[in-house]
Amino acid sequence: MDYSDINSDKDTKLCVSSMDGMYMACVAGIKQQWRVAIWLLDNMTICHRHFVRFQPKRLKWYCKDGRYRVLAADNIGNVQIWDVDMGAQSNSECSYVSSSDSVMIKQTDWGENVPISNVEFGRSGDEVLVFSGYNVALAVWSVSERKCTQIFAQKFVTERGFSMHPGTGHLTVLTRPVSEDVITIYGGRSSDLSVMCSFTLTDLTDAQGFKWSTDGRWIAVYDWILDFKVAIYTPLGVLYRMFIMADSESTLGVSTIEWSPAGDFLAVGSFDGLVRCLNTVTFTPTLVMKHSSSIFTKYNVVYVEQVVPLGADYTRYERMHKYPFPAPQLMCTSITDSPPQTGINLIKFNANGTLLATLYDLTPTTIWIWSLKSSRLVSPISILVHLRAIKAVEWHPTLPNLLAISCVATKAHNPDAYQFGAQNWAENSRVVRIWNADWSAPYSFSVPNWPSTLQITRTSWILPSSDLEPAEQGKSQILIADQSSFLEARLDQDHEPEDEESKVQRLIDGVQQQEWVENSTASLDDTFEIPKYKVSV
Repeated sequence: MDYSDINSDKDTKLCVSSMDGMYMACVAGIKQQWRVAIWLLDNMTICHRHFVRFQPKRLKWYCKDGRYRVLAADNIGNVQIWDVDMGAQSNSECSYVSSSDSVMIKQTDWGENVPISNVEFGRSGDEVLVFSGYNVALAVWSVSERKCTQIFAQKFVTERGFSMHPGTGHLTVLTRPVSEDVITIYGGRSSDLSVMCSFTLTDLTDAQGFKWSTDGRWIAVYDWILDFKVAIYTPLGVLYRMFIMADSESTLGVSTIEWSPAGDFLAVGSFDGLVRCLNTVTFTPTLVMKHSSSIFTKYNVVYVEQVVPLGADYTRYERMHKYPFPAPQLMCTSITDSPPQTGINLIKFNANGTLLATLYDLTPTTIWIWSLKSSRLVSPISILVHLRAIKAVEWHPTLPNLLAISCVATKAHNPDAYQFGAQNWAENSRVVRIWNADWSAPYSFSVPNWPSTLQITRTSWILPSSDLEPAEQGKSQILIADQSSFLEARLDQDHEPEDEESKVQRLIDGVQQQEWVENSTASLDDTFEIPKYKVSV
C-alpha cells in the first residue's frame, strides 16, 4: 500500500469527506476565529478556505451530477452553505473564497432553548433539512428562496425517520402527531411543500424506522422491540405484506433492516441474533443467518487479528483451527452497567449484492461475512475477530470483493479467545484492516508516520478517477482519517502481500482443496445443516 503525506493540524476539530472521497472539509480554529478548509484529495491541496463567525459542530456534503456543496452548522440555529468549484481541481495553489460567496440560514422561530439535533441536505443541493431538538419540528429550507416549510412532530432526526424516494426524490418523513405513527410523502418546492400521500401505520404499535426499496416499489417499516413485525407498504400507502414471527420463535423484535442493491432481498436483523433475508415476491425468509458468541462448526473460516509489530508494514490475520472458538464478548464491568445488547446492529451488502457483512452486538469485535450466491445454503465464508470493537465497515463502491474495517477501543474481553496487553492496543491504533475475497487471509496494514497519540477511526473508499495513469488504475484509493488528521493511500488489490508463511499456507490450502475434490463423496446435505425456522405471515 502506498501512502500520501499525512495532514495533521492541532487546531483541527472536525474532518468530513465527501461521499465519493474527492474532497475533505475540515474545521479549525480557536475561540472566535473559525475557518472551514476544503481539501482536494487528489493532490492534497486546499482549494477553498472560508471563515465563519460560529463554531461548526456538523459538516455535511452534497454530491450529485458533478455538483458539490458543503454545509456547516452549530447547535443554536446557524447554518452556512458553500459551493465547491470543480474548476479548482486544476489549481495547485490555494484559492481563498470569502464568506460573502456563501449562503447563511438562521433558524430563530424555535426559541433559544430548542437546539438543532441534525442538519442534512434534502432532495437537491438547494434543499436543507434542519431538525430541532425534542422533536419539535423539521424545517425544510430552500437555499435560493431563503424560505422554509415546517413539518411538525417528526419522530426521529436520523435516517430512520426520513428518506428520499430513490427514483423521484420525494421527501418521506415518519411522524407521530398524536397516538399513531404516520408516513407522509411530500412533493413540490421546498418553500411550499405539498402532501403527495399520507397514511397511518395502524398495524404497528411503535414504528422504529422505515426504508425505501432500492427500486422504489416498497416501503418497509419495522415495529418496536416487543413486536416482531415488518410491514411492507406500496408508495400509495396500501399494506401489501406483514412479516410476523411466531411468539414461540422469538420474544424480541427487529433491530435493523437493509435492502439489497438490486432490491431482490430485504435483510431483517433481529434481537435473537438472526438475519433473515426476505424475497420481494412473498416477503418470506429465503435465507437465514445465525450469529452466536461461540463459533462451533469447523466449516467456518475464523481469522483473528494479530498485533502489527512496530516498524512492520503489515501482518496477516491468524486462522483458527481449534473449535469451539469463543469470540470476545461485551462484558459488564460494574453492577451499575446496563446489560449488553444482543441484536444485529449492522447489515451491509456489497456492490453487486452477492456478499453481506453483519455485526452482532454481543460480540462487538467480530465481523461476519456471508455469501448470498446460494439459494439454499447460507454459511459465513469468513469471520474476522479483532482486538478492538468494530466502528464501521465499508464495501468498495465498484469492486465487490473489497472490504475496509475501522475499529475503536472497547470493553470486549474473553481471555479464552486470545491474550493481548495494553501495549498492543497502542500499536494497533495506526492500522488499516482490509479483507479481500481473492486473498488467502485478511491483512492489517500499518500506516507510517501516523501519530501514536491518535487512533485511526475512519476508512472510506475513494471513487476511481479517469485521470489516473495506467499504472495507478489497478490500485484502489482509500481515505484514512480520525477527527483531526487524514491521508490518502493506494491499495493494489490484485497483488496480495506475500511472504514465506503465506506462500507455504497457500500451497497447503491448494493441495488440501484438490484432495477434497478428488476424494470427497459427501454431499452438501451431509456436510451442512440448514437453520430451521417457523414464520407466520
